[in-house]
Amino acid sequence: AIRKSALRYYPREPRISDPNILTKRVPLWSDFKTRDGLKKYKINRNHPLILLLLETNKKVVNNALKLLEENVPIELILMNQNEDPAFHELEKKLEIPSQELIDLAVELYKINVSQGIPESLARQQIMNATPFNLFPLINDYLQ
Repeated sequence: AIRKSALRYYPREPRISDPNILTKRVPLWSDFKTRDGLKKYKINRNHPLILLLLETNKKVVNNALKLLEENVPIELILMNQNEDPAFHELEKKLEIPSQELIDLAVELYKINVSQGIPESLARQQIMNATPFNLFPLINDYLQ
């Protein structure tokens, strides 16, 4: 189960001073520049799904996330994008979410509500998080 405090702060991430963070769009990835000026990508530890995973086994999940972050296949992504931009996944917009994505959103919603988060806030938090925000239809399942 997710602790309420886990929804507000995670170690290794800056403290969130904005109390309305749960109502804002929560991206899954963020980018930053290293001291050497290189662009790097990190998985957002404040994303609802990541919070849930971290709650299950913080050490293992943190290590897995770091491994993923350190091995983003940027060269392969750029090569595929340059070869045929229309073939890239961002070019294909789906209007209907997969059943797996719907089920995941519903599970996150139930967990949040069971932790005392008001239903409307739990719904808003999920619908503002990537990738759920790409599919407004998911909101109909959050009850």
